[in-house]
This record gives sequence, structure tokens and C-alpha cells, in this order.
Amino acid sequence: MKGLKRSIARLTRPMRKSVASAFQPKLASAPDGRRRESEARLREIEEASAWLERRRSTIEPDLRREAEAIQRLFGVLAMPSQAAKGAARLSETCRRLDPERVQRAFRANKHGVAPALVRNNLVIVIRRLRDDDEFELALAYADILAATGEDVQATRERMLVCMEAGQFVEAEQSCKHLLEGDQSSIVSSVSEWMLVRLARAPGDAAAMRLTLTLLRNSLIDRNGVGAVSSIASIISSLAAWAGRAEPAAGDVAVQDDAPSSAWASRQLERIEAGLREARKTGESGASFELTYIRLLGIRNGYAAAFDAMADYVERHPVTRGTAAIFGLVMDRYLRHRHSAGTRMDLVAPLLDEAVFAGYEPRIAQEEEAIWSSWPFAQNLTSATRAATLCAPQGGVPSSFRRDQRTRVLVVSSNWNFVSPLIESMEHTEASEFVFRTLDFQSLTFAEKSAKPEGLFFFSEVAAAQVWKAVRKAAPDAARLVDWADVIFVEWANQPAVFFSSVLPAHKRLIVRLHSYEAFANWHYFVNWARVDKALFVADHIRQLFLAQNRLGRVSGLQSGIVANRHDFSAPVAKRNPEGKRTLCMLGWATANKDPIFALQILKILRSDGDWRLQLVGGSWRETAADFEAEYRVRFNALLADPALAGAIDILPHTDQPHAALSEVGYVLSCSHREGTHEAVVEGLSVGCVPIIRNWPMVAQYGGARGQFADFEEFIVSTPEEAAEKIRATPWTLRRAADLHRRANAAYGIERTKAALKEALRLP
Repeated sequence: MKGLKRSIARLTRPMRKSVASAFQPKLASAPDGRRRESEARLREIEEASAWLERRRSTIEPDLRREAEAIQRLFGVLAMPSQAAKGAARLSETCRRLDPERVQRAFRANKHGVAPALVRNNLVIVIRRLRDDDEFELALAYADILAATGEDVQATRERMLVCMEAGQFVEAEQSCKHLLEGDQSSIVSSVSEWMLVRLARAPGDAAAMRLTLTLLRNSLIDRNGVGAVSSIASIISSLAAWAGRAEPAAGDVAVQDDAPSSAWASRQLERIEAGLREARKTGESGASFELTYIRLLGIRNGYAAAFDAMADYVERHPVTRGTAAIFGLVMDRYLRHRHSAGTRMDLVAPLLDEAVFAGYEPRIAQEEEAIWSSWPFAQNLTSATRAATLCAPQGGVPSSFRRDQRTRVLVVSSNWNFVSPLIESMEHTEASEFVFRTLDFQSLTFAEKSAKPEGLFFFSEVAAAQVWKAVRKAAPDAARLVDWADVIFVEWANQPAVFFSSVLPAHKRLIVRLHSYEAFANWHYFVNWARVDKALFVADHIRQLFLAQNRLGRVSGLQSGIVANRHDFSAPVAKRNPEGKRTLCMLGWATANKDPIFALQILKILRSDGDWRLQLVGGSWRETAADFEAEYRVRFNALLADPALAGAIDILPHTDQPHAALSEVGYVLSCSHREGTHEAVVEGLSVGCVPIIRNWPMVAQYGGARGQFADFEEFIVSTPEEAAEKIRATPWTLRRAADLHRRANAAYGIERTKAALKEALRLP
């Protein structure tokens, strides 16, 4: 700054005198042309002098402020605690400074700051700038860090900045530089979130090469394998790469040097072989072994994975992190087994009819030959946990309460079916039961813990710790549990997994299953030894559940049927002539609901009469499932059939299903599978004639014939049979009233409440 001041002074010194008076005698005697030229030059000099004076008044404060800012920067860097606390302010200061001037100041270091302290706090500056996406400035300060003599740390920070900025080629060069200097431990210490981000870089060859470099060096350094989830993410990325379809020749969207699926598969094989050999030597640590187990699960080597799990639990304590890895592998195995090896995007592959058809015949054999043969699965099914999960957490025994009514806490995250049932019980059974509710979605801690990868079924101590944490994080929920005698969990999904693992042992636990849980994986993670009673909405769902849970997992489990509440208070109304010949599907736009079956019925009926079809409910949802997309194409093709022109009304969703059904003569159930199919009962409640397909996916378990045993004469198997039944059963007001009466006797609220009361009563 002093040099710049001297330059400005040197330029302006001649102009401090009166330039005009100094040159006046010469100008007066000069010729006219020369005088005019000199006067013009004089004016230019005077203007330049004025500009320089103005610039000096501006530059000097700027330079002074910059010098003061650098001084403050050094002052903050000299105080470690202040540097950490003021990282945001520090990075903001750095944005206003010229990195070159800061670098010169650091080299001079006239402020007396210890070099080590400068280097440490420069790292804080660089990481803050990186977090704020100030990549160029972060790289500039990495150069400043290198100028202080800390080349290794500067190279590491440069690598991280380049990775974050997506500059993987530059990052790879920095990584190679570190490895050449034998700094593999630095490479393996890259943070977990950076590894995960790198693993997700789509289609970048340099990114994948750098990923493998980091991964291999992490595996070489046993202490660097602590971030198991990071390495698992990289392995998952490689597995996805290995399973992708190869692009067609000449596909310009794919990089020329992009790794192929065969290349990714070879990398997985190399990693697995290295892990396996290292494990044989006995030198690997617990985290290293968990990485190997996770890799086996990803590569569908479940037998070896489960053997490794059994070996692991004999030599290492099982922690929450261990349970997370085991839970992920088990969940993946169940999906693989359900899908019969077919690539499937569905979370619950059994919801696909073709997959279910291939899976079902092997249920019993696989259950006995595979599922029960591994120690970790046997641990899950242990009946001793019911008494040893955790000590009682308080609450007054019923016999010492003035109010002797049974206290019931209803837990759910979907209240569509249970709310009307509980409201009815509160009105009519208040003398025996008192109800409270808890929305499981409000327990963010519990919901996270209830995922398969967060299970606690390997440790009673862990379960007690979780419940202690719930008490601290959600005291209101804990007080509700203390208050209750019975915990009634609606749906056998996350809430059932959680409460069956951590609920105090003296609390009575009841779980009600609907339809989809029997086709998903959640019920495998529920500790059924802790459940006092399992309720089902239909008997065929119970039979399917029992078929998948053999060999003692649910031995001794009490069960019952508690259907949903149905309202039969609406009167049966007359139909106009068109309504009498109108069919209705309530909820239709999925492959499972099979609206094509309904279109085929309508086409047959239209051959000899003016019949109509109403499709009520939301339209098709966007889905990644191939079979759904293919089905939609076939549906649209049939919808365009000239024989059906003008005969189909597609109506939006309605919150008043009884009103919609009161105007039609027939309600259709065309599904491949159902639990209760509420639309059929709602149609019966207003006098519709039911036409019920014998749901093929669950027919062998009783299906529609068991659920609608009182209306078996209306169960059909083909569209032709359905059309014949409709022709033979014209809608009349008398028939509608009779159907209403029969349905009320079979599915009325009194029957449902009686079953629920029996389940809720304390022993």
C-alpha cells in the first residue's frame, strides 16, 4: 500500500504548482498553432491531476480497510475458539478480500500468528466456503494454505472442493498426488456425506474411478471403515451400475469413457474377494465385517451373508448399528424372496399378481428350509423377549384405580378405518372402555426407529434405551402409554414394529392387520412373541399371514376377526330406469382393481341392451411399475372400442360414496385381491346388487367366498358369468331392501363391536 501511495504522489507532485503560470511565458510567445496545442495538453494534464487526486482519496481508504480486514483475519485466526464460532463471519470477510493480497500477507506473517494455528483455521475457512458453494474462492484459499507449507492438507482440501464442485478429474489428480506421497490415511478419512454424494454421481467415469480409489484405501486402512453406511452406499451404487442395461451403440448421451455394467460387476467381485480374504486372516475389525455382510446382501449372497451374521454375533457385541446392517440385509432378502428373483420396483413385490403366483407354492418349503435355519432369524422369533424386554415403566394397576374401565390407547398413522369404529365404541361402550389416540407420525424418533434398518430386536438393553429416549423426546406420548392398559395398534407396519420391540412388558398389545401388510415385509419384523392378540379384517388375510409365518414365529398367538365399521342408516332409494341398468366401480384406476374385467362385462351386456358403467374415483397415478403401465395401455385400447362408445362415465373421487351408489343398480368388485372391499358393503348398505369376482390371488385362502359367504350367489369367476348373473338379477326395490337387511345382519356395527370388545377385555 505504501508503494502505491508513493506512485500517486510522484505523479501528482508536478501538478501541485500552478501549471498554467509555469508555462504561461512560453505559451505567450509561441505561435498560434503551437499555443493551441499546448493549451489542450495543459487541460488534459489538469484533468488527469484532478482524477488522480480523486482516485487517491478513494484508494487510500479502500487499502486501509483491506489492511485492517487482513489484520482482523489474522487476529481471529490466532484464536481457535473464535475461528470456530465465527466461521460464517470469517468466510464473509474472506469474500471481500483479494486472495493474492491475503496470500502475500500470510507469507510475510508480520502479525505473529503461529503457523500451525493459521493452517488449522484456514481449513475452517476453506470448508465454510465449500459449504456455501464458493468453489473458486475455496480453491484460492487452498493455495494460500499450501503457501504456508501444509501441502498435504491443502491437497486434501482441494480434492474435497473439487469433488463437491463436480470436478472429478481434478479431484482424481489430487487423490493420486496424496497416494504418491503415501498419504492413504488422509484419503480414507474423507467424510461420510462426501462419499455418499460421490457414489451418486450419475454416469461420470472419473467420479467412479475416484470412488473406487477412496473405497479401496478405506478398506486398506482398517480404522477407516467405521463409516459403514458410506461404503455401503458406494457398493450399492456399483451394484446398480452392474445391473443396468447397456446403452445401444452410438448413444450420444453416454460418455465414451463411462464404465460399463460388466466393469462395475468386476469391481464388485474384486471388492468382495478382497473383503473375504481379509476376513479369513482374522485381522479385520467389526466394521470391516459388517461391510462384507452388507456387500453379500447386495449381491444376493444371502446364505453366506446369514452365515457371516451368525459368526459375527458370536464374536462381537450387537449394537444398534449392527442391527441396522442386519435389518437391511434381511429386508433385501425378503424382497428378493418375494419377487422370486424378478427385478421389481415395488416395495412389496407380492402385490404383483404374477410374482405372487410364482411365490406362493414355495411358501411352506422355503419357510422351513431357509428362514428358520439362521441364528439371527431364530433370535427374532424368541418367545423369551416378551418377559425381558424392559422393566415396568410406571402406571397404576387397574385394581387400585377408582375408574375400573379399561383404558385403550389407539395408535395409528392412517385413521380411515379405525376412527369410525372407535367413535361408535365411545358412544355405546363408555361404561366399559375409555379411549385415547396417538398419531404415530408425530413420533419422528419412533418412526425412524421402526424402519427395518433401525430394528432393536437383538438387544433387550437397546429396547430399554429406546423407550427411555422416547420418554425424553415425547413425554406426552409416554404419559399416554403409562395411562393405558391396552395399546391397540392399527395396521401391522411401523407402529407395530416399534411397539412390539420397546413397549413395557406389563402393557397389553393388540395389532390389527388389513390387507396390504400380508403382502409386504413388515410382519416379518414385528415381534409377535410380544403381541397379545392379532386381529384381522378378514379370515383369508389371516390364512395368508399364517402361511408366511410358520415354525413357531406365531405359535400360541391369539387371533380374531374385527371388520371395519359400516353404516346402514341410509334408506334404500328408488332408482330411475337408467340407474337400474348402471354398473358402478368405486375406486378403479389400478391394475389390481382390474377395470378391464368391468369393461368386458359391459361389452357383453351392451350386445342386448342399453347398459352403462360408472368408474368413480381418481384417475391413473404415475408409477414406475412396468406391469401397471402395460395394463393402462390395454385398458385405454379397450376403452376406445366402438361398442362401448358413450356408455362409460369416468367420475372424480367422492367423499360421499353412499350418495353415488344410491343412484346405480349394481356395484362391481373385479379385483385380483382384496381384504374386505369396503365398496361392496357400501353398495349393499344402499341396496345395490353386488357382483363380486372370486378374487383369484387369494381364492385358495377363502377370498371373496369367505368374506361374502352370506352373498355367495353373487360371486363369479369370469366376465361372462358376471353378465349372466346381472341379467338374471334385475334390480328391484324389494330385492334392494332384502340385500340391505341381509348385509346389516352380516356386517353391521353390532357384530363388529362385539368382536372388538372381546379382544380389548383384560384377562
